[in-house]
Amino acid sequence: MAKTTPHWQLLQACAHRLSAAGRTPFTRQDLIACVRQTKPDAKSSSLNPMIQGITVNATGGAPGGIGKRILWLVGYGRYELYQGQDGGDTKGPGYPLASTVSTPPMPEPKPTADSTPSPDSYSGDSSAQRRAEDWLATEASVVLGARLEKRRFAVADGATLEMDGCCTEPPVLCEIWAHIGSPNPAQKHKVMTDALKLVYLREALVPGARCVLVLGDAEAARFFQGASWMAACQRTMGVEVLALEMPEELRESVLAAQRRQYR
Repeated sequence: MAKTTPHWQLLQACAHRLSAAGRTPFTRQDLIACVRQTKPDAKSSSLNPMIQGITVNATGGAPGGIGKRILWLVGYGRYELYQGQDGGDTKGPGYPLASTVSTPPMPEPKPTADSTPSPDSYSGDSSAQRRAEDWLATEASVVLGARLEKRRFAVADGATLEMDGCCTEPPVLCEIWAHIGSPNPAQKHKVMTDALKLVYLREALVPGARCVLVLGDAEAARFFQGASWMAACQRTMGVEVLALEMPEELRESVLAAQRRQYR
């Protein structure tokens, strides 16, 4: 019987592969899609706990084959390689993997008998969201009168924080969420975390900045514009909610991605 490569090793190889391709930070969906290139039947329900278990600064999850020494959580659902991933006892707040670390070999993908992989097969479910986020950033730039660009900030204690959209003149900070439909409880907390990031950066590094949550669907935005305590909290903190309607083709691709992610 052929030896099966453990999930943690597939995830490690994929993390190196994504980093080598310049796709960092990467998401859980990026990792899962990459693993499925080699193991098409890999289930999210098995991979997600493993990702949690091999992340240095996360709790819970399934234990990895070499412990929590592979990934570093840099933001909500976004990861980078960790310098201590070789099994050492690195201490401290975390150190992204240096570019000099060699990349382990990636197992050859298994061929599929029924079809040719689609353009989205490697980037996986997150590719539609990334395209949608790019569109939302461009559209929000027009609406807000600010040229929004991704930017990573160095914050306290050597940590970093990435902003989906930033402009210095006029000062605008944006977080973007390309979800369609009403948010579930975990997603509500995700948006509140984004709001906290906006307020923190405004108070710490970009005084007077306009803080805007850019959402790609009116229904998704309604909860944060209504009578909920989260909506009231955001208004009190000076966080605006901007709902933009995406083109139908883009909207449908996001809906399809959401169905794949939560099947």
